[in-house]
Amino acid sequence: MKKSVWGLIVAAALGLGLTGINAVSASSINTQAAKYPVAKITTKKSNFTYKKAFRQGVGRPEGIVIHETAEPTWTAASGAQHFMNEWKTKQTYVQSLVDSGAIINIGSNDYQTWGTGAVANKRFISIELCETTNQTNFIKSVNNLAYYTATLLRQYNLKPDLATNDGFGTVWSHYDVTHYLGGTDHSDPVGYFAAHGYDMNQFYALVQSWYGKLGKVKAKASAKNANVIKLGATSSVYAGPSTNYKKVRTLKKGSAWKYASVHVTRGQFWFQIATNQWLVNGLNGKTTIKTTSKNHGVISLGTSTILRAGASDKAKAIRTLPAGGNWKFDLVQKVGNQTLYRLGGNQWVKA
Repeated sequence: MKKSVWGLIVAAALGLGLTGINAVSASSINTQAAKYPVAKITTKKSNFTYKKAFRQGVGRPEGIVIHETAEPTWTAASGAQHFMNEWKTKQTYVQSLVDSGAIINIGSNDYQTWGTGAVANKRFISIELCETTNQTNFIKSVNNLAYYTATLLRQYNLKPDLATNDGFGTVWSHYDVTHYLGGTDHSDPVGYFAAHGYDMNQFYALVQSWYGKLGKVKAKASAKNANVIKLGATSSVYAGPSTNYKKVRTLKKGSAWKYASVHVTRGQFWFQIATNQWLVNGLNGKTTIKTTSKNHGVISLGTSTILRAGASDKAKAIRTLPAGGNWKFDLVQKVGNQTLYRLGGNQWVKA
C-alpha cells in the first residue's frame, strides 16, 4: 500500500522484490491453491467513525481494490490493529486485511474507507494482502483473498470483471487505480505478486473460480436503498446491459425500481429490473455511447461540447464541437464523477 509506482515496478523489473522466494508458475499457484481450505471471514469491532456512502449510495460499492501492505512483519491481526490505532493521525484505513490464515474485516463494506485515494474511495472496497516470503503462505493468502473478493462480488450483485487491461471492471489493483483513475500514486500489489511469479490476470482467474463455486451466496440488502434504484432522469430500458441492445421502453424521472443484478459496462452501472430489461440511471438519449469493441466506440453529442487538451474540464480548450456530431473515441477515463472520452492524440470531451 505504501510503495510508489516507479519504486515498486523498478524493483520488480530488476528482480529485487523480495528475497528468499522461489518463483513458480502462476498457473501452478492457482492449482496449488485449490488444495488449501480458506480462512473464516471474521469481523473485528472497529473504532473507525467516518461513515460516508459510496457515490452510488449506501451498500453500493462498484468493485474491489486489491492492495498489499508493504509491511513484511504484519499479519492480518496486527495490521488490523495498526489501522485502528493510527487512522486518526495517518488518515488511512481499509475495510479488510487478509493473510495465509485469516480474513479480518475492520470496516463496513457498505461505506467508504480511506485506502485508495479520493477518486476510488468513493467507489470501491479496499482489501490489504499481508506480505510473506514463504511461497506456501503466499499461495494460501491469495486463495483467501480470491475467495473473499468473490464473496463480496456475490454479496453486492457485482459480476467479475478485471480492470487491469482496460480500466473498467469490478476487480482492481491499487496500480490499476493509479493508472486509470488517478488520485493516488501506488502500484501494489503488482511488484509483490511478480516477486512470487504471479500477476493480476492469474489472481482474477482464481477469483472467477471462487465466484463460480459461491453461487448460493445471496446478495445482501444492507441498507434501505439497497437493490432499489431511483431514477434521476428519464431513462431508457434496453434488452441487455448496453446501448447496443434493443431499446425496450422509457421510464419516468423520479420512479423507483427494484433490481435483481448489476453489471458494469464501460464504466456505466447497469441495473437489471426484469428479464431482458436493463437500465443505466439517467441515460435518456441526449448523449449516447455505442461500443464497437473493448476500447473503442462512438459518442454522439447531445449538446455542444468543449474539446480540451487533456482529460480534465480544466484543461486548455481547443474548440467547441457542435451538438449532434458523432465522434470515434479510443480511450475512456474516469476523473471523479466525470467520464471523459479521448478522440485522438490528447483531445478529450466530457460526456
